[in-house]
Amino acid sequence: MTKEYSTSIQPIVTLNNCAGKLLSTGAYEAALAIFRYALLKTEDILIQDKNEIGKDMPAVSEKATSCSKSNKSKLPSVPLSRPSQTSVEHDENTDTEFIYRSPIHITKRDVDERDCNESELHSILLFNVALSYHLWALEGDDSAPSKKQRLLKKALKLYECSFSMQIDSWSMSITSLLAIVNNCASIYKLLKNTKRAETFYKHMLSTSMAMIEIGEASEVEQLEGFLYNASRLILRDVAAPAA
Repeated sequence: MTKEYSTSIQPIVTLNNCAGKLLSTGAYEAALAIFRYALLKTEDILIQDKNEIGKDMPAVSEKATSCSKSNKSKLPSVPLSRPSQTSVEHDENTDTEFIYRSPIHITKRDVDERDCNESELHSILLFNVALSYHLWALEGDDSAPSKKQRLLKKALKLYECSFSMQIDSWSMSITSLLAIVNNCASIYKLLKNTKRAETFYKHMLSTSMAMIEIGEASEVEQLEGFLYNASRLILRDVAAPAA
């Protein structure tokens, strides 16, 4: 990676990390404002690159731009990099559903050594914006159900768009996959689409079990939380014959 290349995205990386810290403290609107500004700056770079190399621009960048245009206020690889250390973990002593709450924090090493390019940075910002809408909806006032539903739908669309982008670019990690599937399932459940939520939970369970069977469980961040949600399916299936 050239020095010029690294320098071109470093200000955006700084904005992302600052917004991630705000998100972890519950400052959702402030975090969203910064994430979205960083997203626009990333899109400017993608458009500039596209103009320079014309039709040879990778398809992932085309999809990234179209995702942004689909909703100007909307706008996941979970990790290329480590989640913020201030993220909220699942409390096994409660009966609350696990939500993957870790915004993606990008280190200098990620930029210098792991080839964090503009498209991957755009994907990271998409995930962080989706997560911001999701957490804002969960922490919002229950007396305003229409606003909560609107935020959840924005988050859902962005999670799914992020998933599609990462699959197309072959950049999706197992943690990223499980985080998006888990959070989408949670949103579908809140939106009363039980059938869709169950489909996502089943996919999450099969993926988690596959990682355990091949001895790669340590590669999945917060695996216990994903299994906690998936265990409800197991318990239901075990109880069904008795009923």
